Amino acid sequence: MLTYLKAARGRNVMREIKEEQSGKVIDRVMPSVVTHERPSTNEADAAAAWRKAKAAFLTLKTSIEAEIASIESMRQDILALQVATADLQKLKRLRAGLDEAVLKARQIVASRIQDKEKTKSPVEQASLLLGSHLAGRPGFFSRLFATAAWKTWSATQQKLSATLQQVAERAQAAQDALELAEADYGSVQSRLQQLSGELSSKQQEVSTLEAAAARAKSAW
Repeated sequence: MLTYLKAARGRNVMREIKEEQSGKVIDRVMPSVVTHERPSTNEADAAAAWRKAKAAFLTLKTSIEAEIASIESMRQDILALQVATADLQKLKRLRAGLDEAVLKARQIVASRIQDKEKTKSPVEQASLLLGSHLAGRPGFFSRLFATAAWKTWSATQQKLSATLQQVAERAQAAQDALELAEADYGSVQSRLQQLSGELSSKQQEVSTLEAAAARAKSAW
């Protein structure tokens, strides 16, 4: 660089070639930077050449910076794609688990419906038996004097009432279990619906990043 500047100032930049043993100058050559670049010794020409070289440098600098920015953008896209792909796989695993949970919850609801249906007949039968028994209640004097008929009827009435209460409690327990199963089923379905939306959004994100990566790869 110094040799180029000296030549541009009009100074002698010839390089001497000496004999190794005697030290005698055997030749003089022009440095290659001078012969290749041919620096102008005219101040105006040198200034013009400098401006031209500076413009070329700035253009090249801008191009390199743009290339670096493009490479960095591609690197960021690749990293984002890796993260998004990992997230997508995680969501798919969660989806598979929720699909299984929904199926299981649906089966439980179906089982609870069957359990509830099984309680209807005992309740109806116990109600009919108690109603029929109540219709045959002994008269006033039988109750007043606590006859054997009244005692027998009362004992049967207590037994039928207890039976009705038991089957009614079982029916209510079956109804409560069904409502709980339906609530669980609805909750799992809601989570599945939400996850499906997240999965669709993440799939679209991955597709967009894959397309960007493919375009960057083809550009190179």
